[in-house]
Amino acid sequence: MEVFGRYIHTYKFDEAVKDGVVLDLLYEARDIDQHVHDQKSIDEWFETITYGMNDLPKAELKKKWGTMQKVLSTKSRLEKIVFDIKMDFLMKPRLRDGRGNAMLVARSI
Repeated sequence: MEVFGRYIHTYKFDEAVKDGVVLDLLYEARDIDQHVHDQKSIDEWFETITYGMNDLPKAELKKKWGTMQKVLSTKSRLEKIVFDIKMDFLMKPRLRDGRGNAMLVARSI
C-alpha cells in the first residue's frame, strides 16, 4: 500500500471459484501410523549414551529427543508420505491425465 497506493480492484479466491475461473483447493492431510515396536531397546540405547549424566540434564535431553517433531520427521515416515503422494499421481484422474496439479506444503524439507 505504501508503494502502490490503494487497491484499484480486488478479486477474491472464493469469487474466482464461484465464477469457475479456478478450482477450489482441496486439503488432504497425510496421516501415517507409527508405532514403537521395541521400546526396551530404545530405553537401553538412551541409558547407554547418557551413562554418567546427572538426572536433570538427562531428563531434559530425554524430553528434547522425545518431541513429536523428532518422531514425525523420521525418514521412514517421510518415505511413506512420498509413496502415498506418488500413488495419488498414478490413481487420481485429474493428476494422472495432467489436467490437475498438486502442491505439497510441509513444515520443513
